[in-house]
Formats: sequence, structure tokens, C-alpha cells
Amino acid sequence: MRAEIKERGLVADKFLGSDADVATFGINLACAWPFPDALRESYERMARRFAALGPWVYVYPFPFTHVTLVTFISFARYVRPTPESVENLESKAAEIVETLSPLFAENPSPALTDTLSPSDGERDGVRGAFTLQPQAPALSRAAVILPMLNPGGEVPRLRQRVAELLQGNASLRRELIERGLTVPGIIHSTVLRFIQPPPDLNAFLLAFDEIAAETNFQRFK
Repeated sequence: MRAEIKERGLVADKFLGSDADVATFGINLACAWPFPDALRESYERMARRFAALGPWVYVYPFPFTHVTLVTFISFARYVRPTPESVENLESKAAEIVETLSPLFAENPSPALTDTLSPSDGERDGVRGAFTLQPQAPALSRAAVILPMLNPGGEVPRLRQRVAELLQGNASLRRELIERGLTVPGIIHSTVLRFIQPPPDLNAFLLAFDEIAAETNFQRFK
């Protein structure tokens, strides 16, 4: 990835580069929105350092931090949606929730017994809690992310179960595919995007590497 960045440069976000406040619509299944308060100090220290790199970066404020588990309707596909379009899209939320209801049932079926780790939930008094361990910030051409480890493997199992449940509602699944259905291949949280490419790429890379090397987060549930 670093070789590609050096060869092709960094990429401005298509919204931030033109209209950062443009109205969009989408539906995600997410967790850790926002991160627990125990991570606030570490996150905001990192965020201040990234923001100081220049006006060409947008750093997500702490209240907007989250980990996307599944995107059902892509925000990028619905820019400046009309009220009629929003009403139509919102009507899909109820069907999505109904289709996924076994995930959130109070007494899960045998097929869901191993989807989330009951031991975590029992320890914390919260059913279905699971552990995430943020790693050092990682840079792609379009963003900076915090990769996450999930020691118990609950997130991949949850994503797989979502896919299975959607298979059972073929018409909804087809429509969501058209609207941007995406199951991420990694567990991560996006923390920075580019308003425009930094004018001095090498200086940015050096500064990024220093910040990444000095950033640490505790694991959380």
C-alpha cells in the first residue's frame, strides 16, 4: 500500500473536496458508536495531532466514531436525496430489522447460539458484548483507519449470520445489492479522510508514521 501511495498519491474525498455538508442517506449496522469514554483521551490526542497536519485533512470528531459491521444502503449512492426518496429508503429499515430479528431476539435460536460470545455478555451484564482491540492507525490512499482485532471472532460470525438471514429474503437482498449492500472484509473505524491531497506527500508520510507509532488504544467492549 505504501508503494502505491508514493506512486499514485493520496485521494481527496469526493464529498469533502466539494461540499462537506452535503445531505446524504444510508443505513448501516454499526457498533461502538461512539467509542467508549475510556478511549476518548487517547482518540482526541491522536485527532489533534492529525488535524495539525494541515487544512487538507478531515478528522472524525469523537462523537462520530464507530465501527461499521454491514452497510445496507450506501450513503455515497444517495446524495441530496429528495423527500420522496428518503421516505422510500426509510421504509426499508423496518423490513431490514424484521429480517434480522433473530440476531436481536431475547432468546436466540440454536443457529445463533455461537454468533456472539455469551461469556462476554455474562461478565459485563450486557447480552452480546464482544471485545475489540484497536491497532495503530493505518494509511490508505483515501483514508486513515484504525484496524480492529476481535479476539473472539464474533464480528465475522455476525456478518456471516446477517448474510444468511438476507439470503432468506431474496427480494430484499436483491434490492439492497442495488442500493450498495456491503459487508466489509476487515474490522475497522475510519478516522480521517482527505479534503485535498497534502501538497508535500513525503512530509505527510513522515508525520503520519510518527503519530501512528506513538498511538495506542486499550481494548474495549
